[in-house]
Amino acid sequence: MTQFSIVTVCTMNICRSPAAQEALTVRSAQWQLDSSASVVVTSAGTHAVDGSPACPHTLAALGLDLPGHASRPLTTEILNEADLVVTAAESHVSEAILLAPTVRQRIFSLPQAARYARWIANGPVLSTALAKARGETIVPDFKHPETMTDPLPADSLGRLHWLVRELDAARGVAPEAEPSPDRRWGANDIPDPHVLGSELHQFAAESIDESVATLGEAVELVLDSQP
Repeated sequence: MTQFSIVTVCTMNICRSPAAQEALTVRSAQWQLDSSASVVVTSAGTHAVDGSPACPHTLAALGLDLPGHASRPLTTEILNEADLVVTAAESHVSEAILLAPTVRQRIFSLPQAARYARWIANGPVLSTALAKARGETIVPDFKHPETMTDPLPADSLGRLHWLVRELDAARGVAPEAEPSPDRRWGANDIPDPHVLGSELHQFAAESIDESVATLGEAVELVLDSQP
């Protein structure tokens, strides 16, 4: 069995990243993968201590539970072994890159990854990759970045890796995010209820749910598309 590893990251690994981990675990179970492939989702925290349980509030707002959760610090080894890293905030992206600079192409905030993935799957990037997979000749043109994409691989694991490469290529090319509704956090962030106020557990849950749904829909389009 060949695994595609996703790591979710927040600060203490007790609230946002466990919630995103479980939401992505549930969503990825719906993905149509080759029989030899699987997706494994884990989580860690940039300032976590070992062994703390998950905060139940954001998970409960998502209708999820993670009773066996034990927090763990984010390490270079965890990052090096990940195929995709999605964080709660852009600050975590920066911290993760400091730990593992060679993995920077695979690290995004969760809202950012979702926004890029939707742009890739619903626009000319995926359609161009499909055309190349059919054997059509697409002349590279730097004014049209989608022409630089690789052909869409035939196997599901190859398609997941293709999408991660395209997420990286989308930086500075995909449309910018809408401004945050609150200046206390950025447009590509999920706010921390343990810092900004417990009343934000519901909003954090909704942000995670929306991002995971958007990312999941894009992944499903990539996996299900036929040349």
